[in-house]
Amino acid sequence: MKKLIVALVAIVALSASAMAQGKGGEFSLGLRLGDAWFTSFDNSYGSDWGFNIELSGVYNLSSSNRIEAELGWADYSWSAYGVHHANGYLHLAGSYQWYWNIIKGLGWYVGPSANLGVWIYDAHYSGYHSSDAAFCLGVGGQIGIQYDFDFPLQLSLDTRPSINFGIPGDITGSAYFWPTWFNFSVRYRF
Repeated sequence: MKKLIVALVAIVALSASAMAQGKGGEFSLGLRLGDAWFTSFDNSYGSDWGFNIELSGVYNLSSSNRIEAELGWADYSWSAYGVHHANGYLHLAGSYQWYWNIIKGLGWYVGPSANLGVWIYDAHYSGYHSSDAAFCLGVGGQIGIQYDFDFPLQLSLDTRPSINFGIPGDITGSAYFWPTWFNFSVRYRF
């Protein structure tokens, strides 16, 4: 687990370093916050709402093409009636986007996405304790709207649903749907 976390952090750091080599205004870095939901297709793990937080970077390849990468945590923890579930998804996500201007400073984007991460499960109730972790891969898409101010601040609102697949033999061996609805990003443009 520790090796995976270190590897994910290293990948994001190297990606951010490579992206920062561009000219001024071509790279932005900030936070992406919002809600997240998951459900397994066979309902073996039910469904749950959670909170998603990500370190987010966007690199403009041109005026109409760009790459977005995030390192984040989706938290699905809850406690009620003596039951405590600490569930979450540590993930690295990326998307290729086509970008179109609507008016000066305002535009929209759409494109394919993928994510790689670790699903973490921990439950406590009535003296019972269960925990596990699983590697997951996911594919999906992203669509959103973005506003660039005249000063170096960028705001965006988007969604990035995906279908994730647990690696066979792990707790999430079945496929599940993982959308991050209504995420709000605040980034500084370099």
